[in-house]
Amino acid sequence: ADIFAEALRARGHAAFVMQAEIPDRGTYYRVRIGPFDTMGEAESYRATFEQEERMNTYVARRRDGEEG
Repeated sequence: ADIFAEALRARGHAAFVMQAEIPDRGTYYRVRIGPFDTMGEAESYRATFEQEERMNTYVARRRDGEEG
């Protein structure tokens, strides 16, 4: 995840890694880009990102207390 996020940052994206503890599955590391001020801004970035990077993505709402 760190290497992938670093590669995205090198291409100009504000990428970072978040750790998530999933019950009965262990630790997962998620690469995210942002934050964005509005959902519309995030969706617009997503559309451009998917076209340029040729990756499928989704927009996740940041929860209270989450950094990034």
